[in-house]
Amino acid sequence: MAILIPDSALSDAEITLGEKKIIRKFQQSLNDECIIWFQPKLQNLRRPDLIIYLPETGLILYEIKDWSIDTIIEANIDFWRLKFNGKIENKTSPFKQVRSYFYNLSNNLRQKRILINTEGEHKGKIKLPIATAIAFPNITKREYQNRNLSTVIEEKYILFKEEIKDIGIKLGPKALIDKIKSHFDPWWPNDELNKDELDSLRGFLYPEITSKQKDSKGATKDIILDINQEQIAKKIGGGHKIVRGVAGSGKSLVLCAKARMLVQEHPSWNILLTCYNISLASQLKYYIKTFGISDDDSKDLTYKIHHQVEVMHFHKLAKSIFRQAKKEWPQFNDQQVRKTSRFKTLKEYEQEAELDEMQSALLGQELQNIAMTKNLRLYDAILIDESQDFHPSWLKALTLLLNGDTNFLLLAEDPNQKIYPRTFSYKNAGVDVIGGGKIYNLPISYRSTAEIVLSASRLINQSNWDAFCKKFISLNDDLAMKATKTGNLPVLKIQHDYDEICRFIAEDIKD
Repeated sequence: MAILIPDSALSDAEITLGEKKIIRKFQQSLNDECIIWFQPKLQNLRRPDLIIYLPETGLILYEIKDWSIDTIIEANIDFWRLKFNGKIENKTSPFKQVRSYFYNLSNNLRQKRILINTEGEHKGKIKLPIATAIAFPNITKREYQNRNLSTVIEEKYILFKEEIKDIGIKLGPKALIDKIKSHFDPWWPNDELNKDELDSLRGFLYPEITSKQKDSKGATKDIILDINQEQIAKKIGGGHKIVRGVAGSGKSLVLCAKARMLVQEHPSWNILLTCYNISLASQLKYYIKTFGISDDDSKDLTYKIHHQVEVMHFHKLAKSIFRQAKKEWPQFNDQQVRKTSRFKTLKEYEQEAELDEMQSALLGQELQNIAMTKNLRLYDAILIDESQDFHPSWLKALTLLLNGDTNFLLLAEDPNQKIYPRTFSYKNAGVDVIGGGKIYNLPISYRSTAEIVLSASRLINQSNWDAFCKKFISLNDDLAMKATKTGNLPVLKIQHDYDEICRFIAEDIKD
């Protein structure tokens, strides 16, 4: 089955019956390596109905017209006169229309050096042939011939009603490829695009999945979401949702890509992007500014992101809320608490954990009180990175800052990276993520080697960790195996004395 992007295309409010029929036929009949893009935005806001990538065949653009033969009054190579509900309209010839998409696409792809042949017969040309065709889901070949329309658009560039019906029946996978190949003029043998080449093509069709970042030497490089990351970022709608993934799986990138999409989809929304630690907040600010910056919308998009999206770590947000409410930061007397009977039997590290739990709960409760008693500005969307380290009371406070009409709450988590052994329940925090279709998994680690991810996961699996983490690991035990890099197995050092552990870590960092 071919990959459909976005995979929500069939439920698009504006999709026509003909488009839906053809997409289903192609998706079910083409193999897993094929990609179908529904209405991707080309330069100058042009949107072909379909672009299909077929490995070793090429790229084809389809313009789909749901017209019946009786709709067509007159046709020439430039314009067609059509009758809809008794009203006559002039339309650009569908072939002229799809060819304009072709020139737009091919001219811009020539700027992608990675997609240009550097040797051989086709040196200097795009690495794969590109074709254009028309699909008439409601017009048969005989009807078309009887109206002498073949002189306007040659039949070889058209997919007719009976041919569409035959896809998956008489036109099996191989026969369908041959049929599509007949639209190419010319066609030449070509290799399947490698990952980097295909990513470059995907990033061109959807700039919002491309983050332009600088490496350590200052050179700009493209970081392009993989297909699963892209589908998740585009699919997530309203309500409370979770993006869950292993370390280095791109959770932060997906959150930033989604925030960027929300800015374009909802120009009036007030959006919060928050996380636990300060350094990640800086990284998120950088990421969100780098996504989807193209010549068409760079200045406008940068302005919108700056004015619509607040990016800050949670404690900075809390400080801002206390300042707005003219309240002091809640004071916690840890010396007093340490004197109580509750702490007498606890070991030092247990005391520290308990103090953190109490201090975090106090902060969250104070924020809830302010949210319930003061007129604070609400956020239309809240996106939370590192949600596994948020105290439930913090999450509850954040839900009180969320606009109930929009109710867009997105959390990114990796329980494997959970720092604090807190009693954790999304339900108690007022976060509604129980039920199907609310958790999206990112299983591939791009940062660590398979050996490191596997070893870390196995250590956690064997440890006496909390129920939240144990449940995650039991449900996702295979995630550790999916890494893009390999390397040496980690070296395991065992020290039985806590001070010795600390000394070893300190010395290792110094080294």
